Amino acid sequence: MAGLWSVVSFSIETTTPDRSTDTLFANGLMQVPVVISILARYEENGIPPIHCEGWDIATDANEFDHVMLGRVSEAESPTAGTAKVGGVSDGQNIIFWVSTLEVEHKNIAASIREPSGDDAHTGVASKFNSRVIITSVAPPRVTIDDVETTRSPESLEAWIDNPQILCVQHNWYVTGKRHELRKSLPHGYCTGSNDCGNMNDPGLLYCYSWDVRRRENPVFGHYTWPMGPQEERRVGLINKRLDFTAHINKRRNAQTLTLIEFDHHPELFRQTWHNYAPWFEVWDRYGNNRGFQATIDPYNSFQVSLREYQGAIDSEANPDDAKLEG
Repeated sequence: MAGLWSVVSFSIETTTPDRSTDTLFANGLMQVPVVISILARYEENGIPPIHCEGWDIATDANEFDHVMLGRVSEAESPTAGTAKVGGVSDGQNIIFWVSTLEVEHKNIAASIREPSGDDAHTGVASKFNSRVIITSVAPPRVTIDDVETTRSPESLEAWIDNPQILCVQHNWYVTGKRHELRKSLPHGYCTGSNDCGNMNDPGLLYCYSWDVRRRENPVFGHYTWPMGPQEERRVGLINKRLDFTAHINKRRNAQTLTLIEFDHHPELFRQTWHNYAPWFEVWDRYGNNRGFQATIDPYNSFQVSLREYQGAIDSEANPDDAKLEG
Protein backbone atom coordinates (compact mmCIF):
# COMPACT_ATOMS: atom_id res chain seq x y z
CA MET A 1 0.00 0.00 0.00
CA ALA A 2 1.43 3.38 -1.03
CA GLY A 3 2.67 5.52 1.84
CA LEU A 4 3.34 2.64 4.24
CA TRP A 5 6.89 2.18 5.43
CA SER A 6 8.86 0.56 8.23
CA VAL A 7 12.19 1.31 9.85
CA VAL A 8 15.05 -0.96 8.78
CA SER A 9 17.94 0.84 10.51
CA PHE A 10 17.80 3.14 13.53
CA SER A 11 20.57 4.45 15.81
CA ILE A 12 21.50 7.34 18.08
CA GLU A 13 25.03 8.69 18.67
CA THR A 14 26.92 11.55 20.26
CA THR A 15 29.59 13.53 18.41
CA THR A 16 32.41 12.55 20.79
CA PRO A 17 35.09 10.02 19.77
CA ASP A 18 33.32 7.09 21.47
CA ARG A 19 29.98 8.07 19.83
CA SER A 20 28.08 7.03 22.95
CA THR A 21 28.74 9.56 25.75
CA ASP A 22 28.93 13.31 26.30
CA THR A 23 29.03 15.82 29.17
CA LEU A 24 27.45 19.20 29.79
CA PHE A 25 26.78 21.70 32.57
CA ALA A 26 23.31 21.36 34.11
CA ASN A 27 22.45 25.03 33.72
CA GLY A 28 19.56 24.75 31.26
CA LEU A 29 21.52 26.54 28.53
CA MET A 30 24.54 24.47 27.57
CA GLN A 31 23.55 22.05 24.83
CA VAL A 32 25.22 18.96 23.40
CA PRO A 33 24.11 17.34 20.14
CA VAL A 34 22.83 13.82 19.63
CA VAL A 35 22.59 12.48 16.09
CA ILE A 36 19.79 10.12 15.09
CA SER A 37 20.33 8.04 11.96
CA ILE A 38 17.29 6.39 10.41
CA LEU A 39 16.55 4.40 7.27
CA ALA A 40 12.98 3.45 6.32
CA ARG A 41 11.87 0.93 3.75
CA TYR A 42 9.74 3.56 1.99
CA GLU A 43 9.50 7.32 2.49
CA GLU A 44 10.44 8.52 5.93
CA ASN A 45 7.80 10.14 8.11
CA GLY A 46 9.37 13.33 9.38
CA ILE A 47 11.70 13.80 12.34
CA PRO A 48 11.82 10.92 14.83
CA PRO A 49 11.30 12.12 18.39
CA ILE A 50 13.55 11.43 21.33
CA HIS A 51 12.33 11.33 24.89
CA CYS A 52 14.25 12.26 27.99
CA GLU A 53 12.17 13.22 31.03
CA GLY A 54 13.33 16.41 32.74
CA TRP A 55 15.54 17.44 29.82
CA ASP A 56 14.95 19.96 27.03
CA ILE A 57 15.30 19.08 23.37
CA ALA A 58 15.85 21.63 20.59
CA THR A 59 16.31 21.32 16.85
CA ASP A 60 18.53 24.43 16.73
CA ALA A 61 21.75 25.21 18.55
CA ASN A 62 21.96 28.30 20.78
CA GLU A 63 24.81 30.81 21.13
CA PHE A 64 26.71 29.00 23.89
CA ASP A 65 29.53 26.47 23.51
CA HIS A 66 28.56 22.81 23.12
CA VAL A 67 31.87 21.24 24.13
CA MET A 68 33.49 21.48 27.55
CA LEU A 69 37.05 22.76 27.69
CA GLY A 70 39.48 19.87 27.19
CA ARG A 71 36.96 17.54 25.54
CA VAL A 72 37.00 16.51 21.89
CA SER A 73 33.82 16.66 19.83
CA GLU A 74 32.42 17.50 16.43
CA ALA A 75 29.65 19.45 18.17
CA GLU A 76 30.50 22.76 16.57
CA SER A 77 29.59 21.49 13.10
CA PRO A 78 27.50 18.31 13.08
CA THR A 79 25.59 17.88 9.84
CA ALA A 80 22.02 16.83 9.28
CA GLY A 81 20.69 15.45 5.99
CA THR A 82 21.17 12.32 3.96
CA ALA A 83 23.65 9.73 5.17
CA LYS A 84 24.76 6.15 4.77
CA VAL A 85 22.89 4.25 7.48
CA GLY A 86 23.38 0.57 8.23
CA GLY A 87 25.50 0.15 5.11
CA VAL A 88 22.74 1.53 2.88
CA SER A 89 22.71 4.97 1.27
CA ASP A 90 19.82 7.45 1.39
CA GLY A 91 19.32 7.25 5.12
CA GLN A 92 18.80 10.42 7.11
CA ASN A 93 20.64 12.08 9.99
CA ILE A 94 18.65 14.29 12.36
CA ILE A 95 20.39 16.39 15.02
CA PHE A 96 18.86 17.28 18.38
CA TRP A 97 20.41 19.59 20.97
CA VAL A 98 19.82 18.51 24.57
CA SER A 99 20.08 20.54 27.78
CA THR A 100 18.98 20.13 31.38
CA LEU A 101 18.90 21.57 34.88
CA GLU A 102 19.23 18.11 36.46
CA VAL A 103 22.57 16.72 37.67
CA GLU A 104 22.61 13.07 36.59
CA HIS A 105 23.66 10.40 34.09
CA LYS A 106 20.93 10.08 31.49
CA ASN A 107 20.30 7.22 29.07
CA ILE A 108 18.73 8.60 25.90
CA ALA A 109 17.09 6.59 23.14
CA ALA A 110 15.01 7.54 20.10
CA SER A 111 11.60 6.38 18.89
CA ILE A 112 9.31 6.86 15.90
CA ARG A 113 5.78 5.62 15.16
CA GLU A 114 5.37 3.72 11.91
CA PRO A 115 2.19 3.98 9.78
CA SER A 116 1.18 0.55 11.07
CA GLY A 117 0.91 2.02 14.57
CA ASP A 118 3.99 0.20 15.85
CA ASP A 119 6.69 2.19 17.65
CA ALA A 120 10.24 1.62 16.46
CA HIS A 121 12.76 2.58 19.13
CA THR A 122 16.41 2.18 19.99
CA GLY A 123 15.93 1.11 23.61
CA VAL A 124 17.29 -2.02 25.31
CA ALA A 125 14.37 -4.22 24.31
CA SER A 126 14.52 -3.24 20.64
CA LYS A 127 16.30 -4.92 17.75
CA PHE A 128 18.26 -1.71 17.16
CA ASN A 129 19.63 -1.43 20.74
CA SER A 130 21.28 1.98 20.41
CA ARG A 131 21.52 4.50 23.25
CA VAL A 132 23.71 7.35 24.46
CA ILE A 133 24.61 8.42 27.99
CA ILE A 134 24.77 12.16 28.69
CA THR A 135 26.34 13.22 31.99
CA SER A 136 25.19 16.57 33.35
CA VAL A 137 27.41 18.09 36.03
CA ALA A 138 26.71 20.92 38.44
CA PRO A 139 27.61 24.30 36.95
CA PRO A 140 30.46 26.15 38.67
CA ARG A 141 29.51 28.91 41.06
CA VAL A 142 30.68 32.11 39.41
CA THR A 143 32.43 34.49 41.85
CA ILE A 144 33.87 37.99 41.72
CA ASP A 145 37.27 36.39 41.04
CA ASP A 146 35.93 35.10 37.72
CA VAL A 147 35.48 38.59 36.27
CA GLU A 148 37.70 41.62 35.83
CA THR A 149 36.67 45.28 35.56
CA THR A 150 39.00 47.57 33.62
CA ARG A 151 38.71 51.18 32.51
CA SER A 152 39.41 51.84 28.85
CA PRO A 153 42.38 54.20 28.35
CA GLU A 154 40.47 55.80 25.48
CA SER A 155 37.83 58.49 25.88
CA LEU A 156 35.53 60.10 23.33
CA GLU A 157 35.01 63.86 23.27
CA ALA A 158 32.37 65.88 21.41
CA TRP A 159 30.85 69.35 21.59
CA ILE A 160 27.20 70.34 21.82
CA ASP A 161 26.44 73.71 20.24
CA ASN A 162 24.22 76.44 21.67
CA PRO A 163 25.47 76.58 24.31
CA GLN A 164 28.95 75.13 23.92
CA ILE A 165 29.09 72.05 26.16
CA LEU A 166 31.96 69.56 26.15
CA CYS A 167 30.82 65.91 26.34
CA VAL A 168 33.21 63.13 27.30
CA GLN A 169 32.55 59.38 27.27
CA HIS A 170 34.51 56.91 29.44
CA ASN A 171 34.00 53.14 29.19
CA TRP A 172 34.62 50.36 31.70
CA TYR A 173 34.58 46.71 30.62
CA VAL A 174 33.66 43.64 32.65
CA THR A 175 35.28 40.54 31.16
CA GLY A 176 35.56 36.89 32.15
CA LYS A 177 38.82 35.67 33.66
CA ARG A 178 38.05 31.94 33.75
CA HIS A 179 35.72 31.74 30.73
CA GLU A 180 34.85 34.43 28.20
CA LEU A 181 31.45 36.08 28.53
CA ARG A 182 28.81 35.61 25.83
CA LYS A 183 25.70 37.44 26.99
CA SER A 184 24.55 40.08 29.47
CA LEU A 185 21.29 41.55 30.69
CA PRO A 186 21.13 44.87 32.61
CA HIS A 187 18.53 45.41 35.35
CA GLY A 188 17.36 48.52 37.18
CA TYR A 189 18.04 50.96 34.37
CA CYS A 190 15.95 53.81 33.00
CA THR A 191 13.66 52.86 30.12
CA GLY A 192 13.61 56.41 28.76
CA SER A 193 10.15 57.12 30.15
CA ASN A 194 8.98 58.62 33.44
CA ASP A 195 10.81 56.04 35.56
CA CYS A 196 13.93 58.26 35.36
CA GLY A 197 13.03 60.90 37.91
CA ASN A 198 10.14 62.03 35.69
CA MET A 199 12.58 62.70 32.85
CA ASN A 200 10.94 61.22 29.78
CA ASP A 201 13.75 61.04 27.23
CA PRO A 202 14.97 58.25 24.90
CA GLY A 203 18.56 59.36 25.50
CA LEU A 204 18.29 58.00 29.05
CA LEU A 205 17.62 54.41 27.99
CA TYR A 206 19.97 52.10 29.97
CA CYS A 207 20.96 55.00 32.25
CA TYR A 208 20.73 54.32 35.98
CA SER A 209 22.25 57.47 37.46
CA TRP A 210 21.86 61.11 36.40
CA ASP A 211 23.93 63.34 38.66
CA VAL A 212 23.38 67.10 38.27
CA ARG A 213 25.77 69.13 40.43
CA ARG A 214 24.51 72.64 40.93
CA ARG A 215 27.63 74.12 42.47
CA GLU A 216 30.34 72.28 40.61
CA ASN A 217 30.38 71.16 37.03
CA PRO A 218 29.99 68.73 35.34
CA VAL A 219 26.84 66.61 34.95
CA PHE A 220 27.36 62.83 35.05
CA GLY A 221 25.29 60.08 33.44
CA HIS A 222 26.01 56.41 34.17
CA TYR A 223 24.87 53.73 31.73
CA THR A 224 24.99 49.94 31.56
CA TRP A 225 24.47 48.30 28.16
CA PRO A 226 23.44 44.82 27.05
CA MET A 227 26.32 42.93 25.47
CA GLY A 228 26.21 42.86 21.68
CA PRO A 229 27.86 44.11 18.51
CA GLN A 230 29.67 47.43 18.47
CA GLU A 231 27.19 50.24 17.92
CA GLU A 232 26.47 53.93 18.38
CA ARG A 233 23.72 55.32 20.65
CA ARG A 234 22.44 58.81 21.34
CA VAL A 235 22.86 59.59 25.04
CA GLY A 236 21.83 62.54 27.19
CA LEU A 237 18.67 64.61 26.83
CA ILE A 238 17.68 64.17 23.20
CA ASN A 239 14.43 66.10 23.63
CA LYS A 240 16.42 69.16 24.75
CA ARG A 241 19.15 68.68 22.15
CA LEU A 242 21.64 68.09 24.94
CA ASP A 243 22.91 64.77 23.63
CA PHE A 244 25.72 63.23 21.62
CA THR A 245 26.67 59.88 20.04
CA ALA A 246 28.31 57.35 22.36
CA HIS A 247 30.25 54.33 21.11
CA ILE A 248 29.48 51.14 23.04
CA ASN A 249 30.45 47.47 22.98
CA LYS A 250 33.83 48.30 21.48
CA ARG A 251 35.34 45.27 23.23
CA ARG A 252 34.04 41.81 22.33
CA ASN A 253 32.73 39.46 25.02
CA ALA A 254 32.57 42.27 27.58
CA GLN A 255 29.87 44.02 29.57
CA THR A 256 30.16 47.77 28.88
CA LEU A 257 29.62 50.36 31.62
CA THR A 258 29.70 53.98 30.47
CA LEU A 259 30.22 57.31 32.23
CA ILE A 260 29.01 60.32 30.23
CA GLU A 261 30.31 63.69 31.40
CA PHE A 262 28.67 66.97 30.34
CA ASP A 263 30.79 69.97 31.24
CA HIS A 264 29.14 73.33 32.18
CA HIS A 265 25.54 74.52 32.38
CA PRO A 266 24.16 72.01 34.92
CA GLU A 267 20.96 74.10 35.13
CA LEU A 268 20.00 72.80 31.66
CA PHE A 269 20.00 69.15 32.65
CA ARG A 270 17.14 69.14 35.18
CA GLN A 271 17.23 67.12 38.37
CA THR A 272 19.45 64.41 39.79
CA TRP A 273 18.09 60.88 39.53
CA HIS A 274 19.57 57.64 40.88
CA ASN A 275 18.72 53.98 41.00
CA TYR A 276 20.73 52.77 43.96
CA ALA A 277 20.44 49.07 43.13
CA PRO A 278 21.44 48.64 39.48
CA TRP A 279 22.77 45.24 38.51
CA PHE A 280 23.43 43.06 35.51
CA GLU A 281 23.60 39.37 34.72
CA VAL A 282 26.34 37.79 32.64
CA TRP A 283 26.52 34.36 31.02
CA ASP A 284 29.83 32.70 30.19
CA ARG A 285 30.59 30.62 27.11
CA TYR A 286 28.85 27.58 28.62
CA GLY A 287 25.71 29.36 29.80
CA ASN A 288 26.74 29.59 33.47
CA ASN A 289 25.47 32.88 34.88
CA ARG A 290 25.72 35.26 37.83
CA GLY A 291 24.43 38.67 38.85
CA PHE A 292 26.73 41.60 39.64
CA GLN A 293 26.03 44.97 41.22
CA ALA A 294 27.33 48.14 39.55
CA THR A 295 27.88 51.08 41.91
CA ILE A 296 29.63 54.44 41.64
CA ASP A 297 32.41 55.54 43.96
CA PRO A 298 33.02 59.18 45.05
CA TYR A 299 35.33 59.65 42.06
CA ASN A 300 32.62 58.62 39.58
CA SER A 301 34.32 55.32 38.79
CA PHE A 302 32.38 52.07 38.50
CA GLN A 303 32.73 49.45 41.21
CA VAL A 304 31.49 45.93 40.45
CA SER A 305 30.57 43.54 43.24
CA LEU A 306 28.82 40.21 43.52
CA ARG A 307 25.04 40.12 43.72
CA GLU A 308 23.05 37.39 45.39
CA TYR A 309 23.02 34.34 43.12
CA GLN A 310 19.95 34.21 40.87
CA GLY A 311 20.43 30.90 39.07
CA ALA A 312 20.33 30.10 35.38
CA ILE A 313 17.62 31.36 33.08
CA ASP A 314 15.47 29.00 31.10
CA SER A 315 16.56 28.29 27.56
CA GLU A 316 14.42 29.92 24.89
CA ALA A 317 14.51 26.70 22.89
CA ASN A 318 11.17 24.94 23.22
CA PRO A 319 10.39 22.93 20.09
CA ASP A 320 6.76 21.85 19.84
CA ASP A 321 7.55 18.49 18.25
CA ALA A 322 10.08 17.27 20.79
CA LYS A 323 9.13 14.04 22.50
CA LEU A 324 11.56 12.98 25.19
CA GLU A 325 12.39 9.42 26.08
CA GLY A 326 14.81 7.85 28.51
